[in-house]
Amino acid sequence: MREVPIAQVTADIGHALRGASLIVVPTPVVAQDDIARAMAPHLEDGQTVFVLPGTFGSYAMARIVHACGNPAEASWAESGTLPYLARKHGAREVQVTVRAVRLPTGAYPARCQTAAIDLIRQASPIVLPCGDALTGALMNAGPEIHSPLILMSAAALRHFDRWDIHDEGTQPAVRRVTDRLDAERIRVRRALGLDAPH
Repeated sequence: MREVPIAQVTADIGHALRGASLIVVPTPVVAQDDIARAMAPHLEDGQTVFVLPGTFGSYAMARIVHACGNPAEASWAESGTLPYLARKHGAREVQVTVRAVRLPTGAYPARCQTAAIDLIRQASPIVLPCGDALTGALMNAGPEIHSPLILMSAAALRHFDRWDIHDEGTQPAVRRVTDRLDAERIRVRRALGLDAPH
């Protein structure tokens, strides 16, 4: 275990965004709309917003910012998964159990891909360009993995004080549902002319 210093903590999103070249949004998709509205008055030309994972949030967030009246020419990027798997173990303790070695990332608008990827790689060299934002979104197998895990483990999650959703929850029946859902994601990618790896 080690202490990690934080350079700045603020509840003022305008202060946090001012002058930043890279803005990282590592939140669940359900938070993206609210974050986009909060950042809308403050986003500036030339900034890159990196959504981890995006689930097409890069496009959705960009539309919200523009609908709020901000014409800033920002780049948006999204990864197909998280760069880490982490669990909170206490008020000041987070355990990172898995780290990605490749992070497929798409960009919106697509013409900004090279500049966005080059900037993001300065913070995370594991980022790999995979095309536009839709391509990046369709690299994300998270919805196909987590939805069956949660739904099919609901009773166990409520019953046991501790339940490892990935270890104990990934039973053969759950895996069959996951595999079928993921096959649909891959069929969509192929229908759009997107090549492997998926």
